Amino acid sequence: MDINNLKRVPPGSSREVEIEDSGRCALLVIDVQEYCSVPGVGYHKGVSRSEKQYFFDRVESVMVPNIERLLKAARKSEAEVIFTVIESLTKDGRDSSLDYKLSGPLLVPKGSRMGKVLERIEPSEDDIIIPKTSCSVFQSTNLDYVLRNLDIKFLVVVGQLTNKC
Repeated sequence: MDINNLKRVPPGSSREVEIEDSGRCALLVIDVQEYCSVPGVGYHKGVSRSEKQYFFDRVESVMVPNIERLLKAARKSEAEVIFTVIESLTKDGRDSSLDYKLSGPLLVPKGSRMGKVLERIEPSEDDIIIPKTSCSVFQSTNLDYVLRNLDIKFLVVVGQLTNKC
């Protein structure tokens, strides 16, 4: 195999994709919830704001404001808005993946306030909220089914720890 052939990029190629039909677009907001975003509680229990100053500053001054702008644009263009949150389907988390059980455990009981999306970007009454009990929203939820039912062609993904989803 000639490595030089792999480096050739066809003329006009780009990672930029124009969304030509906002009706077939969805915004997926991942794990921007109390459990993951607030000092001293949930995943950050026992951690003060000053111990992770940079992280919490970025959440409040960069991530959340950018998501607010994306939500406004998505709703204005009538794109679907979908949130996913770490939240068990049960109170005791027995349905959580082995990875979640070994990683902390990552437990947000069903109905817990820790599963709530941050207030500044809270879902509207008709947004879709999908709880997840493993690291991958694509492999352990009905997200694919929902996207297909909605005839979604373009998916914009934002949030926290999106590299794990």
